[in-house]
Amino acid sequence: MKNDIMLISSDYNQQIKFWSNIDNKCKHIIEYKESAITAIELTQSKESLAFATTNSIKFLDLATMNPNPVLSLDAHNGVINCILFDKDNQNLLFTAGEDCTIKLNDKRTNKFVQEYNHNNYVNSIQFGYKVRIFK
Repeated sequence: MKNDIMLISSDYNQQIKFWSNIDNKCKHIIEYKESAITAIELTQSKESLAFATTNSIKFLDLATMNPNPVLSLDAHNGVINCILFDKDNQNLLFTAGEDCTIKLNDKRTNKFVQEYNHNNYVNSIQFGYKVRIFK
């Protein structure tokens, strides 16, 4: 099944769906009844999936497709809207949320190591590049 999955989606109905690229049908559903799922992100290795709930990040082992999270990080004081893994270190991930913060989290210590305060809810984050402004 793993080879024909091309899309993973999540929703407020507390489900993560795995879609097939062969027939465009949902092939597998993982339900998480504790909270709505507000964001998902694959690790670069594609071995685990991080998903955001109300205020924490959960990790699923995709090799086994076990519906029980293998790790949980309590990351924010409000809804998490975005997850972004560090490109060089899969143990580090950024999260952004409605508590007006962006946090750098470390899976190894199960804690956030750096915080960026924002003036309002943070809906999305992305790595940037140095921008050269031409005059």
